[in-house]
Amino acid sequence: MTEIPDPLPGDVVEAIERGDKLIAIKLLRTATGAGLKEAKDAVEAHGRGGASTARSAPSGSRELSANVVEALDQGNKIEAIRRLRAETGLGLKDAKDAVEGKAPAPTSDERRGSGSLGWLLVAAVLLVAAYFFL
Repeated sequence: MTEIPDPLPGDVVEAIERGDKLIAIKLLRTATGAGLKEAKDAVEAHGRGGASTARSAPSGSRELSANVVEALDQGNKIEAIRRLRAETGLGLKDAKDAVEGKAPAPTSDERRGSGSLGWLLVAAVLLVAAYFFL
């Protein structure tokens, strides 16, 4: 994730001055790759006349905390992403990418399990349809 520049890009500043806060946030996120919270905080800080206070992650790889790794070890990727975002202020995409870099790939049994549930659902629908039409 890149740092939010200070001062903000010109088009972002223009949008803030016009009162288009949502457009400014979108432009800032597009320009920097910042998360929603970081971009919102930076736009609001600029609107108040202050410097950007948004937290940003250093470039390069990041070691995940024991708290995040614990959630991954329990097989709960969503909780790991939530914990990482709470700890670092990363945006959703950046936290997801960081966690997925550490998350184990699903096994063939896990992939097969979700497919068999789909076939079971299809069979149930066919049985119900056969009951009503026959």
